[in-house]
Amino acid sequence: MITIGIDPGSSGVICILEGSQVELLKLPYIENKLDVAEVSILLHDRKPNKIVIEKPFIMPGNKNKGLISQLTNYGALWAVCEISGCTDVIEVMPRVWKKTLRLGSDKEDSINKAKELNPNINLKLTKRSKVDNHNAAEAYLLAYWATTILKDQS
Repeated sequence: MITIGIDPGSSGVICILEGSQVELLKLPYIENKLDVAEVSILLHDRKPNKIVIEKPFIMPGNKNKGLISQLTNYGALWAVCEISGCTDVIEVMPRVWKKTLRLGSDKEDSINKAKELNPNINLKLTKRSKVDNHNAAEAYLLAYWATTILKDQS
């Protein structure tokens, strides 16, 4: 079974989870715009059984530029996921999956939880990265949540 978890932020990450195998990819961009064609090809090639995408949380009055990028990415990714042929596309608010995994908003907690659940996970997105990427951790945790927690609740 292949599950894909997507953190749609401007520095977002796609996690491809197949059994114990984990692949983490930065969201692809061309000229500062999400490369939806590349995402579409990825989904077509991998043929996931389940895709979970984090739905952005909008706080009233928030005019953060990053939020605009996140919302734009979310809409584009949601559309690509829906037309990918995957019949199980799930959108989830951060508070839902984080509560289930007993996480708050601290990014370091997400990194620690990902390493606790999968001690072999590499959260550095490039060979030159010196620190673990919290977006990679959250994309992995989304995929983990969809394959384990949701499965148990069905």
